[in-house]
Amino acid sequence: MLVVMRPLMSISNAAFTSVFQGGIRFNTYIGLALAASLYGSQGLVVAVIIAAIMIPVINIFCVAVLEYFGQQGGSLSLYRLCLAIITNPLIVACVIGMGINVLGLSLPQVLTDTLTIFSSAALPLGLLTVGAALSFDNLTASVKPFLLSSICKFLLLPLVALFFSGVFDLAADTQTILIMMCVLPTATASYVLAKQLGGDAQLMASLITAQTLVAIIVIPVILALVGRYGHL
Repeated sequence: MLVVMRPLMSISNAAFTSVFQGGIRFNTYIGLALAASLYGSQGLVVAVIIAAIMIPVINIFCVAVLEYFGQQGGSLSLYRLCLAIITNPLIVACVIGMGINVLGLSLPQVLTDTLTIFSSAALPLGLLTVGAALSFDNLTASVKPFLLSSICKFLLLPLVALFFSGVFDLAADTQTILIMMCVLPTATASYVLAKQLGGDAQLMASLITAQTLVAIIVIPVILALVGRYGHL
């Protein structure tokens, strides 16, 4: 939808890539922390499954948009696109993890123990990264991009999640977690991607900051509405 509406936006191509990332990406670390806090280990498992499905898809879209509107300035090289996708660490990690799970492979115990130690530190380190990446510079100059990305992030995306949760008749808790994941502030990794692929990294930092602040209010409100009106 954002790509279709691109001709109506009077912003640069680089700025549009930040609007796009801000509109569809989500901060996994905050989502996992919320899911574990609200629903315990069962909620954490659901959030991990949702993230494992959404992260590769969203990253493919973001890389494609950045390749087209960022470095290439309105053109798209299939070779560069494929190379950017297959070398994206988030996509690679998800594919490897899903492959191990589908094939029923078991990792050596020493490797499992090592990864368990690292995974225990990943969430708090990720949350520290969120705080370190926040930037309050040029927030006033980013009002229009912020509004465009936030309409998609805090309104359109949760409505799409609500629609599909009804289509697939998801359980109430699963529906709530899915909607919660959709209204999370955009990921701090968006800044890195913007920096690497020719996007507007400074604007991206401002959007991350603004969305994180707004999400503090929006997430409880949306969760309260979903809880009040129940499973749709």
